[in-house]
Amino acid sequence: MDEEEDNHWLNRWGIPLVVILLVGILVASVVIPMQNGVSERAPVTIAYNNVKQLLLGCRAYAADNEGKYPANLKILYPYYIDHLPLFEGQDVKSGKKSPMIYFSGLTDTSPSRSPLIEHPFTFKGKKVIGFAGGHVTMEKVKP
Repeated sequence: MDEEEDNHWLNRWGIPLVVILLVGILVASVVIPMQNGVSERAPVTIAYNNVKQLLLGCRAYAADNEGKYPANLKILYPYYIDHLPLFEGQDVKSGKKSPMIYFSGLTDTSPSRSPLIEHPFTFKGKKVIGFAGGHVTMEKVKP
């Protein structure tokens, strides 16, 4: 009778099975909350990258045109930016699209904190802004 009890699957696999289940629950408890944060940050990351690409296109244009940024963003297509969706931003909630906001008349010698490109929509009260100095940040929107 002892041999039959020792050969029961629960006696052989019980402890490893419990360990595997506990590790699985632990991994799930860490991964699931991380996924929620990723899905919330994805639209902001896309907006940030789109503004950055347009800013790089403007800087390349200025390098070829005596330091002057283009009169409008559409001038960048197709020689400096070849992906048309970069020229518009999308609202996360409504899905509505709008053109990027561009502040013309600047040059590569303009003050580095001069806004050059701004995403048309806000993300939790902040906007993605590209500056003449070449950096992109999130800035609070003034009420």
